[in-house]
Amino acid sequence: MKCLYDLEGEALYAVKWYKGGKEFFRYAPKETPSMKHFPIAGLRVIEYESNATQVVLDNVQLENSGDYLCEVTADGPGFYTREVNGELQVVISPREDPKITKINTKYRAGEALVGQCTSKDSKPAANLTWYINGKPAKQIHTRHQKPKTNEFGLETAVSNIRQIIAPELFAEGRLKIKCSAIIYDVYHRSFEMSIELDKPKPRYAITMSTPATMGFSGSNIHETYPYNTFRLSPIDDATIPSRTPKHPSNLILILFLLILVLLRR
Repeated sequence: MKCLYDLEGEALYAVKWYKGGKEFFRYAPKETPSMKHFPIAGLRVIEYESNATQVVLDNVQLENSGDYLCEVTADGPGFYTREVNGELQVVISPREDPKITKINTKYRAGEALVGQCTSKDSKPAANLTWYINGKPAKQIHTRHQKPKTNEFGLETAVSNIRQIIAPELFAEGRLKIKCSAIIYDVYHRSFEMSIELDKPKPRYAITMSTPATMGFSGSNIHETYPYNTFRLSPIDDATIPSRTPKHPSNLILILFLLILVLLRR
């Protein structure tokens, strides 16, 4: 921890550090020794790395978090004193990177993408942020759950996202979704995945109008007009319609087929 100051030409008398109102380290250049450490439970000062502008703590634990005060005093005859305080927050980082679950790799337009991001076992809980194609997701699409605390006091952060899949989200062929976990400026990890737009396979349908149908007894020729489309299938005399097609080209075709039948006999 650093304590920076300007004495404006005055000599330094002492720099004192406090936690919870108790002094635990002092630097006084005119005293012997110039550095003194006053034991406080849980605080271990590395004296050879500490000096007039900083104090270095070793093996910090969660209980070392709290408010610290630095008091600077100029030498006499004035002995002017100034003090400033700051908060130290000790962080336990997650052992694993955040994870995205419940999201498929393919979606169709109009479907709802519903996913969950989890950052486990940290102190404090990580701040989770969703990104879609590199831009923060809108707040209306995300929901942060209350952190869950385990038996060791570590917290798990959970966030959900619900986004309707729209074709314009796939401008570059894929949709990229990312979840970032941040704890102050000491921890920053992300998990990203790509999603493809699942395009439905084209479906084909054949539609036909049948203004007239004619069959021939004893043959396997069945004709539907006006498309001149044939389907080979056995037919019965009773299925022969009494209507006659009106299209001239169809009449010529019928005569041709009749000649073929007679020649076969």
